[in-house]
Amino acid sequence: MTEELSTVLRRNLRNHLRSRNLREAGEVLERLRDLDPLSPATRELELEYLVRMGRSREADILGRRLLEQFPQSSIFHYLGGHVAYSNKDYSRAVQYFREAQHLQPHWKYRRWLGKALTQKGELDEAEALLLELSAEGREFPSDLAWLYERKGDLGRAIALLEQQIKQHPDDAFLKDQLQRLRVRELDPEEVQEEMELMQALGEGPPEEMIPEYVRSLLTTGQGAKAREYVSRESAAWSTRTLRSVAWDCHHLQAYDLATPLFLKVFSEEKHNVKFLAALEKAADRCGKLEELIALLESHAPEDKRLYGRLNKLLRRLPPQ
Repeated sequence: MTEELSTVLRRNLRNHLRSRNLREAGEVLERLRDLDPLSPATRELELEYLVRMGRSREADILGRRLLEQFPQSSIFHYLGGHVAYSNKDYSRAVQYFREAQHLQPHWKYRRWLGKALTQKGELDEAEALLLELSAEGREFPSDLAWLYERKGDLGRAIALLEQQIKQHPDDAFLKDQLQRLRVRELDPEEVQEEMELMQALGEGPPEEMIPEYVRSLLTTGQGAKAREYVSRESAAWSTRTLRSVAWDCHHLQAYDLATPLFLKVFSEEKHNVKFLAALEKAADRCGKLEELIALLESHAPEDKRLYGRLNKLLRRLPPQ
């Protein structure tokens, strides 16, 4: 009877997770933990629940523990890849997804391996995987569009999004992505003209245009104007825009602009190893290491992983 009830609860929990009914999923998971807490099937669903809830720290701890116990489990490698991917640790995500595919080949593992490889910058292998899936009838236009954007092939990325919007005409995310790419196709001078016209008309720019405008100013030698604009407007920007502008400024070596923007999104990005490395470099280049150290000191008690980076930075300071 107990095993029959556990089977029913697991089936219900999978259905809730698939439908993203996370409150109901949590209630079923509690019952399953009481009834059958240690079985691999229960631990798998518990890990998936933590991943879907965005409880990345708990998911990371549980995922590592489960992989120690079940190193030959493809599903635990797959879920561990999702945890690493959500933490933007793309190197580890690639390792997990690759091992899941090695243990038990599945199209889902290949798709997420392609996504993680794209984020890691290994674009040729990612493209081969995603095109292979497309040839099999498993098409993921958004994944390929992001890959081609990373490759600088905006025309191909736009064509893929246009194709997908025909199938999903009410998808706001796809429309935002398409608008952002169309803005990116404009020349810097065209971006500036569009922005200045909207400012003259008293209209706020679409969010997708803000990073392009800042980039256009920096790439046309108008650094002072870019700094004045960021200083005046950035308080009203969303986290997504702050992050995007910060990365653009970092890539264009405008470290004095990148650093304060990175600091504004620190709470959301502090688990991202790539972000922390970029912030440290930017802060060092513009003389803001002490400000970064103070921020790390305030966050380290709640996230012990920051202590290693903090101690390294403290050793770089000149003796008092």
